[in-house]
Formats: sequence, C-alpha cells, structure tokens
Amino acid sequence: MTQDPVTSNPDMDICQAARRMGEFGFRRMPVVEGDKPIGIISVADIAEHAKGCNLCTEGALEEISKSVL
Repeated sequence: MTQDPVTSNPDMDICQAARRMGEFGFRRMPVVEGDKPIGIISVADIAEHAKGCNLCTEGALEEISKSVL
C-alpha cells in the first residue's frame, strides 16, 4: 500500500476533488474521515455531477481530462 496516499474528505468540494485528481493523474480517490476510509470518488462521479452544474462544467472536466491523458 501507498504510505501517504492522496485522499479527499467528505467536506471537500467536488471541484477541489476534481482538481486534486487531475493534479495527481488519478481516476479514483479514497474519501477518508479521520483515519477511516468511507468511500471512493471517481471520474464518473464527478462527470455525473458536472452534467447538472454549470460552475463545475467550466473547470472540473478540464481537470479530469488531465488524469486521462
């Protein structure tokens, strides 16, 4: 396992999560509360959200595309 994995938390804005995923080239990222894993956010989750969010559509999909390249 990765010693210091890059994670998100349940309070993180979805656009922040998309930027973090794009920055590190991830398609999935664990969601952690304290030291406890509680879920995973994926590119598909962000894309689904962005379909109905004009603010996210402008920036999030651009960030997500970095992880796919």
